[in-house]
Amino acid sequence: MASSLFNDWDRFMKKLVRAGAVLGFTLLAMISVDATASAGTVTYVHNGAFRYMDPDVTTTINFSPGHPFYRVLIWSENVNPGYLNNTVRMYQGATQVWSASGQKNRVYDVGSNVSRIVVSRDCGCTGRNGVMPGNG
Repeated sequence: MASSLFNDWDRFMKKLVRAGAVLGFTLLAMISVDATASAGTVTYVHNGAFRYMDPDVTTTINFSPGHPFYRVLIWSENVNPGYLNNTVRMYQGATQVWSASGQKNRVYDVGSNVSRIVVSRDCGCTGRNGVMPGNG
């Protein structure tokens, strides 16, 4: 009987610890992550100051709900000097709220309604997409 109670208690405590760890990591992610950028399976996380250089043709930057206003510099480049044209799309949830093609090394105002920005190099060529805080 005592052995059975101990085993039940032990299983209960292990489940409680696992649930607490999951909850703790979830809360930590919600508190400390303002935005992430991802390409394929690569995910970049920032806490305040951020700078990403992504070699994929398409880069997605995800913002947490209700994030503060950001000024974001977005560009695309390759090994040759100079910037490449890109297409920038901004979304509120699943709804596209703004887009433009032929963009090049530009600062965008990102309001708290924007949940995601998708950047694609217009040429589809080798290179990298960059994003960092914009000045001005």
